[in-house]
Amino acid sequence: MRGWMPAPLMLAILGLSAPALAQTAPTSALTAAIAVNQLGYTLHGHKRALLLNSPQPSLPVLVLDAHSQIELASLTPGVVRKAGHGIAVQQVEFSALNTSGEYLLVQGALRSSRFRIEALPYAALMKSALRSYYLQRCNTAIHDPVSGLRHPVCHPLDGRIARDDGINRQGQAWPANGGWHDAGDYGKYIATAAVTVSRLLSLYEAAPDRFNTLRLDIPESANAVPDLLDEARFELEWMLNMQRQDGAVYRKLSGARWPKEVMPHQDDQVRLVYGVSSPDTGKFAATLAQAARVYAAFDPVFSARCLQAASRAWTWLQGSKGVDGAKDIPAVKDQTIDYHPADDGGSGSYLASGIDREPSLATDRDDRLAAASELYLTTASPEYLGYLQRYIPRADYTLFEWKDMSSLGLWHLLQRSSGEPLKAARAHIRKKLLARAERALRTADGNAYGLADTQFVWGSNKLIAEEGINLVYAYWLTADTKYLRAATHQLDYLLGVNPFAMAYVTGFGQRSVQHPNHIPMRNSDARLAGLMVGGPSVHGEDGITPKNLGALSYIDHAQAYASNEYAIDYNAALIGLIEALSRTRPLAAEGQPHTGP
Repeated sequence: MRGWMPAPLMLAILGLSAPALAQTAPTSALTAAIAVNQLGYTLHGHKRALLLNSPQPSLPVLVLDAHSQIELASLTPGVVRKAGHGIAVQQVEFSALNTSGEYLLVQGALRSSRFRIEALPYAALMKSALRSYYLQRCNTAIHDPVSGLRHPVCHPLDGRIARDDGINRQGQAWPANGGWHDAGDYGKYIATAAVTVSRLLSLYEAAPDRFNTLRLDIPESANAVPDLLDEARFELEWMLNMQRQDGAVYRKLSGARWPKEVMPHQDDQVRLVYGVSSPDTGKFAATLAQAARVYAAFDPVFSARCLQAASRAWTWLQGSKGVDGAKDIPAVKDQTIDYHPADDGGSGSYLASGIDREPSLATDRDDRLAAASELYLTTASPEYLGYLQRYIPRADYTLFEWKDMSSLGLWHLLQRSSGEPLKAARAHIRKKLLARAERALRTADGNAYGLADTQFVWGSNKLIAEEGINLVYAYWLTADTKYLRAATHQLDYLLGVNPFAMAYVTGFGQRSVQHPNHIPMRNSDARLAGLMVGGPSVHGEDGITPKNLGALSYIDHAQAYASNEYAIDYNAALIGLIEALSRTRPLAAEGQPHTGP
């Protein structure tokens, strides 16, 4: 349910009432516990657990073989730190334990969940997280024996133009089939599609050998194309369908109302294609330019189609509001958005709002920067080079997400461009990336859970994962293990080293999310594994998530869309962090720090 609406209205749509919700016991932090990474730890990586509210804080923590119960080591807990809201935290280090096996930690009456130490503890999660996109496919019949998800073709008439825009008429059919349902409901958005596909393509481009043989058990698995690229192409085809005749890109496709509690094929409302925008057009151009590079070796015709679409989008941007002046970047923040408040009656806005207030949402400069970065890397055109040379010195290096996806393009420039033309720009990028990593380190050092982002806003788990990815980048650039250690802590938090001692993903670990906000799962026997949920949200926009409790503002409740919903970009951040750490740790263990992808 990506997008905010008043809690009473949401409850009415779902056919629920506040008293009915009150009958469901909320998720709460454990009174006392040993929190471990539910999926385990790599053989030679950094390993830590957290003692939460231990009644005997000075008592040693014992490491036991999970099968024989034989004591293997005795660990001394760290100093007690106050995490707020009545939670006392102690760190427990056990990095010296580097033998494959299954273990648990014990302190007095406290026992952790079982966890494994092995070479590739996240391989199964990685596959399930990537495979989640197949299960989100729209306009496609799904009969999946793995998850039990089954439904006929859904939304076959996507979509119709929402209102006149000077080129297309209200009610006009606009074929925009394909793509993924963005989250637990059935909307489709360019903003999140772009960041998700760009992250996946970036992973492939950096290490193709790691994905060429990864089988996701999707309908295309028997062909000669890597499954990761087949799945990404399914979303790319939909994105291409959202480009208007003049090169601009429509922002989203959804019903005018939020869907009812029905399976995808039963959602029979008219689905509307909503207005074009320069931010979405910039994001589209970046992702399609990147796709042109990646798919060139597999399908030159599709690659050329992607590049043509990206170029047309860039051309349209040059004639829209917010375009840079010929000699300098204008001070006026501006962008072109065809928007009406009624557009958000059944979908999220993905624009500046009362919830989303970041400065990047007041301008499309970041989106143009992302587009120029990827177009330059694909074409080496002087047009894009000039833009980058003007803008990079004054551009921020931000967190990669739908609000500003420029940092991934900047990372690509740092890693893949060479020579004198962008030498100064690369120096700016490196300096700003490392400055952000230093700020993240300071935040993590001041947080009892070791978190590099402590805003705990809607989608907080995604932000934590993205900070972790940037910390890995900093490690690759400097070989300073302080960044790697902090990045590891971000993944540990997401997978169980948190005040709930649970993994924020479905289907993995002894304690994991059981009731994600996901309409198909609520209305079938399907159990989708590998879905990361949004995590703590202090504003509790759904009226169910506890408010103003920091890391405790979370509840494992099927209607808690502010904290317990899956989304495609959330999973992309988790996938990106797992992949970055998986590629790094074996090298670090051998005393050979990874200094680049």
